[in-house]
Amino acid sequence: VITIDTTDDETPDVQPKETEISEGIRLDSTQDYISKLDIDRPLLIVAGAGSGKTTTLCARVIEMVKRGVLPASILVITFTNKAAGELKERIKKYMDISQKDYDGHMPFASTFHSWCYSLIMRNHRRVGLPECPMIAATESEHAAVLKIALERIEDSRMLVQCETMLGITVDSGPLFKLGDERLSPVFVDNADSRWAIIAAMTKERLGVTVDQIIAQNASSGAAADKTAAAKSKKKFGAQAQAAADEMSITRSLYYHLFEHLANKIKLSGLEPINYAARFGGKDAITTVMGFIYRAKSRGDQPKDYPQCEGAVLDAYNATLKRFNLLDFDDMLKMANDLLDIPDVLTSVRTQFPYLLVDEFQDLNQLQMSLVLKMQKGVGRVTAV
Repeated sequence: VITIDTTDDETPDVQPKETEISEGIRLDSTQDYISKLDIDRPLLIVAGAGSGKTTTLCARVIEMVKRGVLPASILVITFTNKAAGELKERIKKYMDISQKDYDGHMPFASTFHSWCYSLIMRNHRRVGLPECPMIAATESEHAAVLKIALERIEDSRMLVQCETMLGITVDSGPLFKLGDERLSPVFVDNADSRWAIIAAMTKERLGVTVDQIIAQNASSGAAADKTAAAKSKKKFGAQAQAAADEMSITRSLYYHLFEHLANKIKLSGLEPINYAARFGGKDAITTVMGFIYRAKSRGDQPKDYPQCEGAVLDAYNATLKRFNLLDFDDMLKMANDLLDIPDVLTSVRTQFPYLLVDEFQDLNQLQMSLVLKMQKGVGRVTAV
């Protein structure tokens, strides 16, 4: 990797001298030198704020086109939609000034997330998704998903206690030990079959059906209209309604069984979980979302954490999946998964043999992985 550090006074050969015009772009001697370095080798440009890094990046794009690279085969990645838009405008302006015949085809300037989503839209079936997921793009949407995820954790805790009251033995594996559900988060995904067994045994043992229990508990705190899932129907549609309906059943079952069976086996009820205290903050949702953002930006999995943190991360991810949603880190991870498929990687490398990355210092682990997968063994990457 060639590194040009424009802050180093000991590199006089590439220090700024007089201003000159190169291919319609006003460049100093350092920028001109950097823009013309070998386009088929990796290049890392290190420079301070306000030193003209973006101009140099655009000049390097023009140099690639000048040397015969098709504009549409150049991918320019940055971090914000605003920055991507500005890059597009500047590159078009410079290409117009340099009078290159590019037939209206432009380099593809995009954010990491936008490019990843375009890859997912074309290839989602390759990772087992029949429909392309929608994007949960705002903090309020992430918070709404988390609230439903925490309710699903409560349902999982109730599930374990219902099985205990009915004497149902289920191997929980390494996820948690029986009894942990009283004080800690536990999460069981795809538990429909287990709830069905609970409903059948409740009818057998207590002579009452689920519909009868729901009618009895309609005015209790277990009512579906009290849940975050019910309140999110407008935001997440049919999936939120289905989750709310399920909670109406599961919570009514739990309350009924606890009322009639808990004392007989001396079972203590579920203790409320103080998520703010568990995750070291004041506001539960804000604090837990901060943990989730950090974990997912590193590509961490629930198994990488203790039970409490792992259960919360697992429930959040599972709720996104259930609603056919992706958050920003999911897009990066799914794009990485797609690039692990040989023919998808070959297609991407064929479409974009040249890659330029702005604000390289801000890349997280998932973004760095994407860059390495696209360019490993190729080396036609410029990073600023």
